[in-house]
Amino acid sequence: MTIQPGAPLTYQPFPGDNVGPIQETPWAGTHVVVLTLSPSRDPVVMGKIVSALDAAYSEYALITGRTPVSYGTIDGLLTLAELPDNPSYTFAEQGYLGFTGIEFQTTYFNLLYDDVRNTNTYDQGPFYELGRNFWFYGDQLGAVDAFVTGFAIVNRFISMQLAGLPGGPFGSMDFSTFRNSILVDLVNTAFASGNYSLENTIAAGVAPNTANHWSSADLAGALLYQVFQDGGLGAYQAFYADLAKLPKATTAQAAIDNFVSAASQALGVDASFLHKQVGQAFQSPTLASLDLAAERVWRLEASLVSTQQAGASHTFTGSAGREVQYLIDSSHLVETGQSLLVTTLKALPSLAQDASSVATLAYEFFTGSVPSAAGMDYLVSPTGPNLNNLNSSYYQSFNLENRYINFGVNLGKNGAGAANFAAHYGALSLFEATRQAYATLFGDAPSDTKLHALLDPSTIINGPTVTRAEYFAIYGGDGPNGIGAKAAMVGWLMAEAVKADLGTYALSNDAFLTDVALHNAPFGVDIIGHYAQPGFVFHPG
Repeated sequence: MTIQPGAPLTYQPFPGDNVGPIQETPWAGTHVVVLTLSPSRDPVVMGKIVSALDAAYSEYALITGRTPVSYGTIDGLLTLAELPDNPSYTFAEQGYLGFTGIEFQTTYFNLLYDDVRNTNTYDQGPFYELGRNFWFYGDQLGAVDAFVTGFAIVNRFISMQLAGLPGGPFGSMDFSTFRNSILVDLVNTAFASGNYSLENTIAAGVAPNTANHWSSADLAGALLYQVFQDGGLGAYQAFYADLAKLPKATTAQAAIDNFVSAASQALGVDASFLHKQVGQAFQSPTLASLDLAAERVWRLEASLVSTQQAGASHTFTGSAGREVQYLIDSSHLVETGQSLLVTTLKALPSLAQDASSVATLAYEFFTGSVPSAAGMDYLVSPTGPNLNNLNSSYYQSFNLENRYINFGVNLGKNGAGAANFAAHYGALSLFEATRQAYATLFGDAPSDTKLHALLDPSTIINGPTVTRAEYFAIYGGDGPNGIGAKAAMVGWLMAEAVKADLGTYALSNDAFLTDVALHNAPFGVDIIGHYAQPGFVFHPG
């Protein structure tokens, strides 16, 4: 793109510069006008610069949903003015907070100009200063000064990325190394050490010790970037819209609370993982969220959820040995505009089939609600008071079906659900009890043909061949139509529902555990009453 300069004009520098009017040459775009001291700058290079700044302006406006208050504009355009080098200046480049207007000394304008001319890359400086012009969140975050500068730091990178602008070097570092050293390495250093918290870093104006000696503002910018990385552009836009609605923060703690609140609202996830505390250590903020969510769902202590990151994959291994890999690839996230974090968190309930879901579904069916958090820890947690918890060695020899059958018999025959179960199923034959239990678990009653397909198949147990109905009677210990046999049948149906991920109970349980993973939802609730939907019903035919 080639651009022609406009007629020379008189520019009045910022009042604090203590400099009189300067003759400048304007190069006007759609949103910005660049003012140079010399009219003989290359029109092709200037065209690229103006076009790039216009694009970045548009991305800032897209992110924040606002534009800066107009101040000292020329024909309504935001000014970026080159000033003669002056050793008395205390800035290399500067921009107003929330108002239009950016200035840079010639030496620093030339960094941008020469990068574009020589390598078709863009020095980051003016894109950072645009972040100062687009800063509108002083009330909500300004009590932590690191957030003010951190906003410009992170959105320099994001605006350039979204506009497709290749960055030039930063000192001796290439742009990619420079970017990653802040957005990845710095924040991971802070989260990997138990010595750091937000209170003793960004609130105190102190950064973790790193080779590049980045500041607390760089860390604040990296924390803001987590919303973009974990949620995509849509969530990042929502973050600033939600943030602007929050009350004024007069303390650092209130500003941090506003940050976490807006992030939680935008991501649709309990973002308290971003409020790093002393004593917590994670490989990264994203993995902190996954670790904490896994702990909530699996009822494992964080120290028992091992995490290994290799390339773009992340492996979770619970104490019971179950394992899953997740793709954590920020470039994919940006390209698709989707929340990979939320997608990943929603996958966690599928890993709970052999432990947490055994407890939640069995208690829901037999007692009318899932256990309390303390009850879940007793039944599931390997560090809880119950030595025979579902993650213990006792249950390792149980297949999935027998875990549910075991819980069914324990609850329905002799346990907390025995009286209720006997009242509703005691008078029924096993055949009719299966029909009723199936309708409860899946949402619709099966035909006689379906019931025979469920109860009549044979299996070999310790030598003899028995039907599934006979197996229930053996496990229940009280005959073919005993209450134990019926409770065993209910447990088996639960296992089948979970394996197929079908029916009212299984899908309501998915919704509940997803809510636990995303929002730390409370236990001890009737999940059918809270989470069931008409679309969850399975019609067996």
